[in-house]
Amino acid sequence: MCFHKRLLFGCSHYEWLSLTRACELEESYNRGEVQVGCSVRWSHGFDTVRVDEKCPKCAERDASDNYRLGVLKEQIKVLKEHLMLVNGVSETKEDYLDVEQDPTLPGTDEGGVPSSPVKTDDSASTSLQKNEMYVSGKCMASTVPESMRQSWKRQWMEKGRVDVANRSG
Repeated sequence: MCFHKRLLFGCSHYEWLSLTRACELEESYNRGEVQVGCSVRWSHGFDTVRVDEKCPKCAERDASDNYRLGVLKEQIKVLKEHLMLVNGVSETKEDYLDVEQDPTLPGTDEGGVPSSPVKTDDSASTSLQKNEMYVSGKCMASTVPESMRQSWKRQWMEKGRVDVANRSG
């Protein structure tokens, strides 16, 4: 076993460096006495160099991950802006309450940020009509047309399933 210098990265990967001390088998190979040299590498603590940076493979992976995350964040930002345009909401950072300019906090009778009006009827809100789970007992999360739902219900009942809506209990 030959002792080599070793470079230990911050990500716990390592690279072998130059030979520190050759073993007897390697020295015999270098002299031409043996056909095969030593293939076992060892390192000693004194010959190990530790660095805080990551190895080239991990650094490349992190750079590509950061790039992909940046692209995803940009896409999410664009989608949020598009959703705000579709819903008719135009909020910017300047639209939020600035405590230094207007010390009146929301929720007090003196003013503050007005809350959105609360609907008292049984209709769904216009902005979340397709995303609300239940409104007055009806599932609003599904965007499947009623005719298709009725067709599925008929198929369900034809297969001998119990009609859950007409079940007493």
